[in-house]
Amino acid sequence: MQISSNINMIQNQMSQLNSNATELSSVGLVSENTNANESSDATRVLTDNISLENGLDAQINSIKTQDEMIGNTLDIVG
Repeated sequence: MQISSNINMIQNQMSQLNSNATELSSVGLVSENTNANESSDATRVLTDNISLENGLDAQINSIKTQDEMIGNTLDIVG
């Protein structure tokens, strides 16, 4: 069923968000002493997080739609 694949995608995206959080914490705070590589790493991680958040929203909306469709089908049958 499609819902299980959506849940797997959500789990993968949450795992990636956790990895990004760990990576971001190792980059450190942006300061006068931050080099360009660290700054670009932080930017990349934050940009990835936006993409992951959009993906999570899409997966959640897909599950909601599937749930509504199942509920409507049960209403028609029952």
